[in-house]
Amino acid sequence: MGSNTMTLMYDGGFLLFQQSFGISIKDTFKTWGALEFVNSFVGLIVILGLDLVM
Repeated sequence: MGSNTMTLMYDGGFLLFQQSFGISIKDTFKTWGALEFVNSFVGLIVILGLDLVM
């Protein structure tokens, strides 16, 4: 989860996201990049939280 900090425009999820919402490549990069950042940040917080518990 936390390793998804970058994406390629030929990634299946990226293309599916773009086509599903009908937005431009530029807007898809902005939105997808923000989603990937949040995904990475949450993954890091979960791992650090598990490290404290265990």
